[in-house]
Amino acid sequence: MSKFKSVTTVGPVFWAKVMPGQEEMGYLGAYEAFDGAFTIDQELSKEEFAKLKEAGSQKRPVQKHLMDGRIVLKFVRKNRVTNGKGELVEAASGAPELVDADGNPWYGEFIGNGSVCVLTNLLSFFKAPDGTTGCRTTLTKVQVLEHIAFESEAA
Repeated sequence: MSKFKSVTTVGPVFWAKVMPGQEEMGYLGAYEAFDGAFTIDQELSKEEFAKLKEAGSQKRPVQKHLMDGRIVLKFVRKNRVTNGKGELVEAASGAPELVDADGNPWYGEFIGNGSVCVLTNLLSFFKAPDGTTGCRTTLTKVQVLEHIAFESEAA
Protein backbone atom coordinates (compact mmCIF):
# COMPACT_ATOMS: atom_id res chain seq x y z
CA MET A 1 0.00 0.00 0.00
CA SER A 2 1.20 3.49 -0.87
CA LYS A 3 1.97 5.80 2.03
CA PHE A 4 -0.21 8.58 0.56
CA LYS A 5 -3.37 8.63 -1.54
CA SER A 6 -5.62 11.44 -2.74
CA VAL A 7 -9.39 11.02 -2.88
CA THR A 8 -12.17 13.40 -3.93
CA THR A 9 -15.80 13.52 -2.85
CA VAL A 10 -18.68 15.57 -4.26
CA GLY A 11 -21.70 16.83 -2.37
CA PRO A 12 -23.35 19.73 -0.59
CA VAL A 13 -21.31 21.36 2.17
CA PHE A 14 -22.23 23.04 5.43
CA TRP A 15 -20.47 25.21 8.03
CA ALA A 16 -17.54 25.90 5.67
CA LYS A 17 -14.65 27.59 7.46
CA VAL A 18 -11.97 27.16 4.81
CA MET A 19 -10.76 30.70 4.08
CA PRO A 20 -7.88 32.42 5.88
CA GLY A 21 -9.23 34.13 8.97
CA GLN A 22 -12.01 31.55 9.46
CA GLU A 23 -9.97 29.13 11.57
CA GLU A 24 -11.87 27.53 14.42
CA MET A 25 -10.42 26.35 17.72
CA GLY A 26 -12.63 23.25 17.98
CA TYR A 27 -14.57 21.70 20.81
CA LEU A 28 -12.86 22.48 24.12
CA GLY A 29 -9.95 24.05 22.21
CA ALA A 30 -8.97 20.87 20.35
CA TYR A 31 -7.17 22.88 17.63
CA GLU A 32 -5.58 25.59 19.79
CA ALA A 33 -2.14 23.96 19.65
CA PHE A 34 -2.32 24.20 15.84
CA ASP A 35 -3.41 27.87 15.77
CA GLY A 36 -6.85 26.64 14.77
CA ALA A 37 -8.11 24.50 11.92
CA PHE A 38 -10.07 24.90 8.71
CA THR A 39 -13.18 22.72 8.69
CA ILE A 40 -16.08 21.85 6.42
CA ASP A 41 -18.95 19.36 6.71
CA GLN A 42 -20.00 17.50 3.56
CA GLU A 43 -23.08 15.38 2.97
CA LEU A 44 -22.20 12.30 0.93
CA SER A 45 -24.23 9.82 -1.06
CA LYS A 46 -23.66 6.16 -0.21
CA GLU A 47 -21.49 5.89 -3.34
CA GLU A 48 -19.30 8.87 -2.40
CA PHE A 49 -18.90 7.57 1.16
CA ALA A 50 -17.97 4.11 -0.19
CA LYS A 51 -15.32 5.71 -2.44
CA LEU A 52 -13.73 7.37 0.59
CA LYS A 53 -13.79 4.13 2.61
CA GLU A 54 -12.40 2.04 -0.27
CA ALA A 55 -9.47 4.47 -0.50
CA GLY A 56 -8.69 3.64 3.14
CA SER A 57 -10.06 6.61 5.07
CA GLN A 58 -11.12 5.93 8.63
CA LYS A 59 -13.43 8.98 8.74
CA ARG A 60 -16.78 8.32 10.37
CA PRO A 61 -20.05 10.17 9.81
CA VAL A 62 -21.15 12.79 12.31
CA GLN A 63 -23.41 10.74 14.61
CA LYS A 64 -26.28 13.24 14.90
CA HIS A 65 -26.92 13.09 11.13
CA LEU A 66 -26.98 9.29 10.95
CA MET A 67 -30.18 9.35 12.98
CA ASP A 68 -31.97 11.21 10.17
CA GLY A 69 -30.47 8.98 7.47
CA ARG A 70 -27.83 11.42 6.18
CA ILE A 71 -24.13 10.67 5.80
CA VAL A 72 -22.27 13.84 6.83
CA LEU A 73 -18.53 13.96 7.48
CA LYS A 74 -16.43 16.76 8.96
CA PHE A 75 -13.18 17.32 7.08
CA VAL A 76 -10.33 19.19 8.79
CA ARG A 77 -7.04 20.86 7.91
CA LYS A 78 -4.96 22.12 10.82
CA ASN A 79 -3.56 25.62 10.42
CA ARG A 80 -0.08 24.71 11.67
CA VAL A 81 1.47 21.24 11.50
CA THR A 82 4.94 20.35 12.77
CA ASN A 83 7.11 17.29 12.33
CA GLY A 84 8.66 15.26 15.15
CA LYS A 85 11.43 17.88 15.47
CA GLY A 86 8.95 20.71 15.94
CA GLU A 87 9.62 22.14 12.45
CA LEU A 88 6.68 23.58 10.50
CA VAL A 89 5.48 21.35 7.66
CA GLU A 90 4.45 23.98 5.08
CA ALA A 91 2.75 21.51 2.71
CA ALA A 92 0.36 20.39 5.46
CA SER A 93 -0.27 23.79 7.05
CA GLY A 94 -2.51 26.75 6.30
CA ALA A 95 -5.81 27.03 4.48
CA PRO A 96 -6.73 24.41 1.87
CA GLU A 97 -6.51 25.37 -1.80
CA LEU A 98 -9.80 27.02 -2.75
CA VAL A 99 -10.91 27.18 -6.41
CA ASP A 100 -14.03 27.85 -8.48
CA ALA A 101 -15.73 25.40 -10.87
CA ASP A 102 -13.15 26.18 -13.60
CA GLY A 103 -10.17 25.62 -11.30
CA ASN A 104 -9.37 29.33 -10.89
CA PRO A 105 -8.48 30.66 -7.42
CA TRP A 106 -11.60 31.46 -5.41
CA TYR A 107 -11.81 35.09 -4.48
CA GLY A 108 -15.55 35.00 -3.95
CA GLU A 109 -17.56 35.40 -0.83
CA PHE A 110 -17.86 32.93 2.01
CA ILE A 111 -19.27 29.53 1.08
CA GLY A 112 -22.89 29.20 2.23
CA ASN A 113 -24.67 26.08 3.46
CA GLY A 114 -25.87 23.86 0.62
CA SER A 115 -23.14 24.91 -1.84
CA VAL A 116 -21.98 21.90 -3.88
CA CYS A 117 -18.25 21.29 -3.67
CA VAL A 118 -15.60 18.79 -4.63
CA LEU A 119 -13.37 18.14 -1.62
CA THR A 120 -9.93 16.64 -2.08
CA ASN A 121 -8.39 14.89 0.90
CA LEU A 122 -4.92 13.44 1.34
CA LEU A 123 -4.93 10.06 3.03
CA SER A 124 -1.72 9.43 4.99
CA PHE A 125 -1.18 5.86 6.11
CA PHE A 126 1.01 5.25 9.15
CA LYS A 127 2.15 2.65 11.64
CA ALA A 128 2.00 3.70 15.29
CA PRO A 129 4.75 2.79 17.80
CA ASP A 130 2.44 0.15 19.30
CA GLY A 131 2.26 -1.59 15.90
CA THR A 132 -1.27 -0.55 14.97
CA THR A 133 -1.89 1.03 11.60
CA GLY A 134 -4.04 3.99 10.78
CA CYS A 135 -4.98 6.57 8.20
CA ARG A 136 -5.09 10.33 8.61
CA THR A 137 -7.55 12.17 6.32
CA THR A 138 -6.51 15.79 5.66
CA LEU A 139 -8.48 18.34 3.63
CA THR A 140 -6.25 19.78 0.87
CA LYS A 141 -8.57 21.39 -1.68
CA VAL A 142 -12.09 22.77 -1.99
CA GLN A 143 -13.59 23.31 -5.45
CA VAL A 144 -16.86 25.24 -5.44
CA LEU A 145 -19.14 23.88 -8.19
CA GLU A 146 -22.42 25.54 -7.20
CA HIS A 147 -22.15 28.51 -4.86
CA ILE A 148 -24.88 29.52 -2.44
CA ALA A 149 -24.26 32.86 -0.77
CA PHE A 150 -23.45 32.78 2.92
CA GLU A 151 -26.24 34.12 5.13
CA SER A 152 -25.40 35.19 8.65
CA GLU A 153 -27.64 33.81 11.37
CA ALA A 154 -27.35 37.21 13.08
CA ALA A 155 -29.27 38.93 10.27
